[in-house]
Amino acid sequence: MKRIILFFLLCCAVLSTQAQSKEMKIGDQLPDFLFTNVLNYEKTSFRLSDLQSKVTIIELWSSHCGGCLSSMIHFNELKKKYGRQVQFLFISLDSAAAVEHFLKKRKDLAAFRQPFWPQSAEWKTWFPTQSYPHLIWLDSNRVVKAITASQYLNEKHLDFLLEHNYVKLPVKKDIERFNYHEPFSLLNNEHSFLFAASFSGPIEGVGGQMGKSNLAGGMKRIYATNASYFSLYSMAWQDQVRLTSDNRHARLQLQLQDSFLLGKDEYGFTSRYCFEMIYPEARVGRKELPYQWMRQELDRFFGVKSEVVRVKQPALILFATDTTSSNPKNGSNTITLEKATYSYIKAANLVAAIELFLKPTLPVVYEGPPEKAVSLVLQTKYKNWREMQKDLQKAGLDLKIAEREVPILRISN
Repeated sequence: MKRIILFFLLCCAVLSTQAQSKEMKIGDQLPDFLFTNVLNYEKTSFRLSDLQSKVTIIELWSSHCGGCLSSMIHFNELKKKYGRQVQFLFISLDSAAAVEHFLKKRKDLAAFRQPFWPQSAEWKTWFPTQSYPHLIWLDSNRVVKAITASQYLNEKHLDFLLEHNYVKLPVKKDIERFNYHEPFSLLNNEHSFLFAASFSGPIEGVGGQMGKSNLAGGMKRIYATNASYFSLYSMAWQDQVRLTSDNRHARLQLQLQDSFLLGKDEYGFTSRYCFEMIYPEARVGRKELPYQWMRQELDRFFGVKSEVVRVKQPALILFATDTTSSNPKNGSNTITLEKATYSYIKAANLVAAIELFLKPTLPVVYEGPPEKAVSLVLQTKYKNWREMQKDLQKAGLDLKIAEREVPILRISN
C-alpha cells in the first residue's frame, strides 16, 4: 500500500513539473510564482498573488538593450497615471550583481521603485524569446492576456484591458537563431549577378536592425529589418546629412501628395519595411556608390524624389567663446531623467545633445575648434534655447541664431 501511495505522489509531482515547464500562451494561468531576492522594491520576496493590481506588466529585458531602457522610462510615466491599478515587474537576463550595478548607475530608473529580478529557468521556458523587450500582460488572476513588443503598451490598450479584462494585440513570436547575415530572399549565390534589391513587409519575430554584411563570393549586402521610411532614408543619405528622430523637423522637408510613404498599419503605427541590396564589392569604385544605389531604389519603390539641398535659413549656432583647442581625454557621460553630466566631451558632439534635450525646429550647427573638449551639466528638458544657453556659457560655449547654409533632405513627389 505504501508503494502505491509513493508511486501516486511521484506521478503527481511529475505532472505538476510538466505543467509548469510548458511554454505559456494567451489564456494560460501562471503558477503563483514566488520571487525571492527582489531588488528595488518594498519587499524582497513576494508571490504573484500578492500584487494588488488589476493588471501586471512583466518585461523581460537586458541591460544591453537600448529599447528596454526607453520602455522603462515610458512605463514610469504610465505608473504615475495608473497607480496601483497597474504593476510593473522587470525580469532581467542578467545576474543579480549586474542588475544591482545597473540600478546604481541608472538612479532615475531605480527611483521608479518597481521590482527588478534576475530571470530564472522557469521564465525562460514559459516565455522563450530572442529579442527584447518582451512584455507579458497578466490580469489579477495571473491569466496571460497578451504577449507583445513594447510599442503596444500605451494608455489606449491599458484602458481597454482594465475596462473589459480583454485586449486583442499581435502576439510577439520570435524566430529562433534568425541569421541577419543571410539574404531574406532565396537568392542563389552560385550564379553571378550584378545587382539585386528587394523590399518586403515587416518580419514578425525579429527586431529592427540595419547594417552591412559580407557574403560568399565577394558579395556585399546592405540590409534593414522592420524599418520606417525615415530610418531607410537616414541610412541611404548618411554620407551627406545626419538625420535622427530628434532633428527630423529641422533637417527633413516633405513635399508630398497622395504618397504611401506616410502610410500607417492597422494599429496606427508608421508602416515598417524590410530592405536588402546585394552587390559585388569589385563593382564598387567609390564607397558612397552603394548608398547612391539604395537612394535610387527607395525613390523608385516609394514613388518619390529625394535629394539633399543646401538651404540658406536661420540656424541655431553652437560656438566656443574660448577658442582654445584642447584634446579630449577619456570622455564620459551620465544621463538621468533630469540632467546629463558630460566629462571631456568634444564640443562638436554636443549638437546631438542639443537636438535631444531641446528638440529645436531649427538646424543646429557647430562652429569652433574640431577637437575642443568641455565638461558640463545639461538639463534634459528646456523651455527654450536661452535656458540652455546659460548652462553652455558655464563651459565656454554659447548659442545664437544666425543664417547659415545647411544641408536638408527634401522628399517630394
